[in-house]
Amino acid sequence: TNTFGAVTVSDGGSISAGANAIVNGDGVNASTIANDGSISCSTFTNNANATYTATNATSTTLTTSGTIDINGLFTANDSTITITGNGDFDVDGQANFAYGTSTVDLQGTGTIVGHANWITFYKLTCGAAGKTTSINMGAAWNGIDIYNTLTVGSGNLSQSAASQKLLLYAATCTNGGTIDVEEFEVNVGTSSSNGGDFADSWMQVGNGGTLGLTGSVTASGNWRVGYYSNNTTNVLNLAGNSI
Repeated sequence: TNTFGAVTVSDGGSISAGANAIVNGDGVNASTIANDGSISCSTFTNNANATYTATNATSTTLTTSGTIDINGLFTANDSTITITGNGDFDVDGQANFAYGTSTVDLQGTGTIVGHANWITFYKLTCGAAGKTTSINMGAAWNGIDIYNTLTVGSGNLSQSAASQKLLLYAATCTNGGTIDVEEFEVNVGTSSSNGGDFADSWMQVGNGGTLGLTGSVTASGNWRVGYYSNNTTNVLNLAGNSI
């Protein structure tokens, strides 16, 4: 295990810990990682009182083969964060993951874990072929927000706790496998989906949202449009596709 108090990865530089974990801070004393290049390791832990900042606007990467555990401020900016194997993406406190315009790519089987909090993503890729990404926010009716792109491979995006939600905010959902959560909600703004298999997810368009379908949907749950009592216009545009 490699434990850092303060480290800067220079532009184009890299840290490779091989089979070892990287731990930022001891959970008590302040510590920092400023990553302007690439970090690769087995697991990564950002402890309380520690900060991780991706400082390069376009090319910063953090790649692990296992769990990423965020307990202190993690500023992702425009970086790419990848778990290549089986492992969880665990965030304690919604504000601790400052998602920016980052991409999170979960390539193995694992859980997006919250601690009675929501987790927000800009771009999320998950549910790879033969793999399952599950959602467990630690409380019913919590979930994940998507603000740009959700891509589900030919695997599954599901829930491992009761009543987990998935919200789109002016986002694109590409579903190549199965999405099976308690509630798939399209909120403020115009979102789109290529359709696909939504199992028994309960789908809702509300709060002034619009969902445009670019493909047909297979689902056994309820689909409804307009459920808030705030007199907003909510739109489901089938565009010739079927549910």
